[in-house]
Amino acid sequence: MSMPPPPPMPQGRIEEGFRPGGPPPDEQVSGFVVGMNVTNTVTHLLLGAVAFTAFICINTKREFYDVSIVEIPKLSAHVYLSVVGYVLLVSQAVLSLNPRSGWGDNFKYPKKTKIYWSIQVLGSFLAILGGILAIVGVKELNDLNIPPLIRPDTGHLNSAHNIVGLVALVLTSVSFVGGLVHLLCSSMLSAKIFKVLYSCIMTLTLIIAFIAICLAFDKFRIYLLTDVSVNMGISAAVLALVGMLMMMIGNLTVAGGKGNF
Repeated sequence: MSMPPPPPMPQGRIEEGFRPGGPPPDEQVSGFVVGMNVTNTVTHLLLGAVAFTAFICINTKREFYDVSIVEIPKLSAHVYLSVVGYVLLVSQAVLSLNPRSGWGDNFKYPKKTKIYWSIQVLGSFLAILGGILAIVGVKELNDLNIPPLIRPDTGHLNSAHNIVGLVALVLTSVSFVGGLVHLLCSSMLSAKIFKVLYSCIMTLTLIIAFIAICLAFDKFRIYLLTDVSVNMGISAAVLALVGMLMMMIGNLTVAGGKGNF
């Protein structure tokens, strides 16, 4: 009786470390992988702290001034959308920079790429919409009866936050277009060149955006009875950005730029 022929080899892209017909080979966990995973976890906790603190700040007011950002719907929506959008973008950046994250283990390459770029486009869109609402909401702020001593800067370019935020809005718009083009026309692009350009622009965008977030927290001081929430928000934003940059440097120097998108 003749032996049956061996099963055919799987078609398509074979993931690294995959052996047909058997489990993946045992790998020794290096200190670099542990460090990346710890930084990944801590950075996501800090991003949650940024969002949580921002939402607390915009819902707080000094009763004797009878004013709150919640009373300015467009500016309130600006905070919600911008924070969610940029937190989403940074979290995606952190996940893509860690080659051993669950993101890389649970999705096949084509599906993973589509999901990654879809979330990038969504995050950029939310941030852009939040920036536009901020520009429109300045007029509503001018119409409020706020005492001059606590009136925030109401011009579009009258404060550091407004100026840096406008720069972040422009860069985010460029990133949004790049992500949309890659999502819809990836086969027509030079993947390596586009990836490098997009990574540089997105990194600069996130740095500028988180500087704007820190400056926004500083503007909240006029509404709050203490500086605890403001200092917490600024610290969390700075440390989250540092965590992302640490993972980026580690990915380039140790992992050779091996990301998950």
